[in-house]
Amino acid sequence: RIDNMGFMVWEEMPFLGCSPDGIVTYKCQCCPGRRNLLEVKCPNVVSNSFRKNGKDPISCNYTQTQIGMGVTGTDSCDYFVYESDTIWKLVNIKFDQKYLDECVEAVRFIYLEYLFRALKGML
Repeated sequence: RIDNMGFMVWEEMPFLGCSPDGIVTYKCQCCPGRRNLLEVKCPNVVSNSFRKNGKDPISCNYTQTQIGMGVTGTDSCDYFVYESDTIWKLVNIKFDQKYLDECVEAVRFIYLEYLFRALKGML
């Protein structure tokens, strides 16, 4: 089952959010109830969404999936890249807490040092 989620704000970090393409809930015997983030990309060419090794997503998409997993509380992402009915690729991306922590710290710094100060100055 795939649930549409809309925009989600991370309660722990309200300056971060995501709009996942869906949350997949598995009903198979091997992993009943498992929840994965779903990210779908539709580039002109499938290979444009992967690094040269052909299995890791390009940097901006990797960051998007890691933040999405942090916000949704999932520990893996089904990353589906669609070019046509016969050309597509599905890979599973595992959650990387260290990478997410680095992203959160960078966003927190920008938010506190620039955005919050600018907003505060408008009052």
